[in-house]
Amino acid sequence: VNLLGYPEITRKVVYIITLSTIIAGISNLFNDIYQSFERMEFMSLGQILQSVLSLVFAITAIRLGLNVVYFAMIYLIVNLIVLGYHAVITTWKFLKPRIEVDLSFWKSVVREAWPFALTAVFVSIYYWIDSIMLSYMKGDEVVGWYSAAYRLMMIFLVIPNIFNLAIFPTMSRLYVQSKEGLKLAFEQYLRYMIMLGVPLGVGVTLLAKPIIFLIYGSEYEPSIKSLQILIWSAVFLYVSSPPARVLEAIGKQSLITKMTALGALLNISLNFVFIPKFSLYGASFTTALTEFYALIILSWLVTKEGYSPSGQVAFIFVKVCFAIIFATVSAIVFTTKNLLVDLLLFGGIYVLLLILTRVVTEDDIKHLKEVIRL
Repeated sequence: VNLLGYPEITRKVVYIITLSTIIAGISNLFNDIYQSFERMEFMSLGQILQSVLSLVFAITAIRLGLNVVYFAMIYLIVNLIVLGYHAVITTWKFLKPRIEVDLSFWKSVVREAWPFALTAVFVSIYYWIDSIMLSYMKGDEVVGWYSAAYRLMMIFLVIPNIFNLAIFPTMSRLYVQSKEGLKLAFEQYLRYMIMLGVPLGVGVTLLAKPIIFLIYGSEYEPSIKSLQILIWSAVFLYVSSPPARVLEAIGKQSLITKMTALGALLNISLNFVFIPKFSLYGASFTTALTEFYALIILSWLVTKEGYSPSGQVAFIFVKVCFAIIFATVSAIVFTTKNLLVDLLLFGGIYVLLLILTRVVTEDDIKHLKEVIRL
């Protein structure tokens, strides 16, 4: 921000957000403890606390007419409160954190963890570099339109992220206990991601205009096409999450690191080509294409390691596509012009067809009821 000559208020915001990100990184350490004990409810409570506090503070800041620096402070304050929550819960329920120098432990952990760290860096690059390049090439107004669509797309990534956190310890354990068990878990996970991801892409593509107008207003009309493109990057990520978790569970995380490094390079290169010509739509296309590349490479790698999905998964994909087409046509024919009602109509018909075609099994319904009871 200093080298590129951004104004002082922008630099202040970046400094505050950077400090907030460091604190959030420390909080994630406690989330890892919950994950290792498979007690994800404490992570969920932390996320709910963070969301509620962010909303309350943001509404307060809007009512007081505060500037963007104070909004950045919201991130910092909320992350400090959430860090305090994690410290209390961990000390109370699991263990008492203490600082200890153990070089041999550090060495062993770093040896296993550095691919995960580099992967996170490369993924961050091709998640966020497009906004920076758009700002530099096209200006902040275009970034605002792009960010509006991008933020909506990121909301939908909560679902695979939750699945990833919950299933990774199970997959790691199954790798030691049973290769067949791991393959079965992989196929089940992939089945869920196909059932959730594909209709998400179709639904948001068709309803992008009312979604954008409802949330942001008509002045964000340029965000519509961007959202229609970006949502497919979310779909590709849904489907690529299961093979990625398998590779991590079997100790092949370095393969994912190499893949994401090439993905970051591909993303930056394509942005240089498409942003000057197509502005925010070029950045959206580049993001979707990068995720599609990741899906293809991860699918190839997991097949190479002997965990290719069975033909039944392909048959499920066909059934899902049929259900989506039928639900889409029905929603168009019987549309009420009300976004919520049309979504419920589409979703209801889609789920009913999945049950009738046995894509959703009795076990799935049983597990869902158990979750709802919890």
